[in-house]
Amino acid sequence: MSHEDAPALTAAQLRDALVFRVYRADEDLRQLADSLGINLQKLAKLAIDPKVACTLRGLRELAESQSQLILSRCRMTAAAKLVELAGQSEDGELARKASVDLLKLELLPRSNTPVEPTSAASKPRVSQTKILEALERMGRDESD
Repeated sequence: MSHEDAPALTAAQLRDALVFRVYRADEDLRQLADSLGINLQKLAKLAIDPKVACTLRGLRELAESQSQLILSRCRMTAAAKLVELAGQSEDGELARKASVDLLKLELLPRSNTPVEPTSAASKPRVSQTKILEALERMGRDESD
């Protein structure tokens, strides 16, 4: 679609269309400008519009939070599995190092407000203390 053939969009429609297309992430910048019926210079100006920039920052933060939550849910399970594999594997050093890295991984900044689990089902099956104890035993076994 050429810039001349594009239907005229209001400023609000253009901002909304830009946010939607950036969120979809299936166009490069040239394609994005073309699909909006604008040139790259106008696209650049639109991208720094406070309303667009604020919306995109918010979406980026939400996506980052989603990623962190997914990692948080999988972290204890992955660490417990690595400890189990380390005990069964001849190459326990690799699994031990991976477990240590997992336990050291800092996800979201820790909140000062404690969060209480709502049920026994939400408590992890393997505590971090037990994992660390297992890793220490493995390290002692390997040094012998």
